[in-house]
Amino acid sequence: MQRMVGRRHAANATAIDVVRCIMASKRKRLTLKEKIDILEFRTSNTNMGVRALADKFSVSKTQILNIIANKDVLYKTWAEN
Repeated sequence: MQRMVGRRHAANATAIDVVRCIMASKRKRLTLKEKIDILEFRTSNTNMGVRALADKFSVSKTQILNIIANKDVLYKTWAEN
């Protein structure tokens, strides 16, 4: 069985395809616990901006903004679990 790298089979993959496959995994997907931790940290550090939070937790500003925008849903989900 051949393994896929990008859109090519591993046997036909070039070094660039392998690098693209590795680079695609740079994104960090946060767990619900990590999102709640961010919200709690933000509550206790109200003067910290979005960029500083993103740097501290090693995520993008967009992720931080989405977490803040969906905090009610996140807290509800956290309470149910």
